[in-house]
Amino acid sequence: PTPAAPSRRAALQLAARAVASSAVLAGLAGGAAAPALADTDLMSFKRSYFRYVPRIEKGRDFFVLQLKPMIDEGRWAEVMEIYTLTSVAREVSAKKAAGIDPKTSLV
Repeated sequence: PTPAAPSRRAALQLAARAVASSAVLAGLAGGAAAPALADTDLMSFKRSYFRYVPRIEKGRDFFVLQLKPMIDEGRWAEVMEIYTLTSVAREVSAKKAAGIDPKTSLV
């Protein structure tokens, strides 16, 4: 007996699998990947780095060197003082007089 010829549907499924497999392999190999277009150049990256890294380091140092010891020792009153909102407006500010001045905490 001769093997039955594959149906049209089976042949199309087989072809679709082959195309999908080759596309996945090409993507993994880097063949089909488009080049990445950077939004920033080296100078804008450096400018951002030197603008934000000191702030991040300052925050890290505060949490590690000041806040964590307070928490470890159970000095909760001092911890709550850090998170208490205080006004950042000047004393003569109209917003402060109206009670709508911006407020911030130490962190």
